[in-house]
Amino acid sequence: MKENANDLLHSISVRLDRESFLANQAAGIGFDLFLAKFVYEIPDALTRDIFLKFWERINRSKIENILVNQINYALRLAAPGQLEYEEVNKIFSLCDDVYALAILGFKAPEELIAEFEDKVREKLASVKKISRAVANASVEDWNRNLWWYKENVSK
Repeated sequence: MKENANDLLHSISVRLDRESFLANQAAGIGFDLFLAKFVYEIPDALTRDIFLKFWERINRSKIENILVNQINYALRLAAPGQLEYEEVNKIFSLCDDVYALAILGFKAPEELIAEFEDKVREKLASVKKISRAVANASVEDWNRNLWWYKENVSK
């Protein structure tokens, strides 16, 4: 675990130092910070500086709200139409991002969150076979009880 934790923190640090800092990159870094703190339980003493660097980078950037950005992306994918495995996998990834970013303190309007949950739930149910395959391939101990996994993983 120690090597994985160090590798994760190093990866986050390298990405924070890049000139480019787009919303999707910020969301990915936010998700990894969530994993570091809440899943891998890396001590605050090791994550404090990197969290400060992340928030500093967010505040300096012209990125609006990365939580709202990820929700809107998921809503676009949840629009009417057929999805392939990769697109359903992306919806699960976006759901993971939304969860992690909310835990980190990003906010979104309640009505947008409700719409996100309704539309994504409806879309995943409409492609149940693919949703089940993605959930079964991606489920871990930390996410097993999150609704997008819980409703789709094989019993």
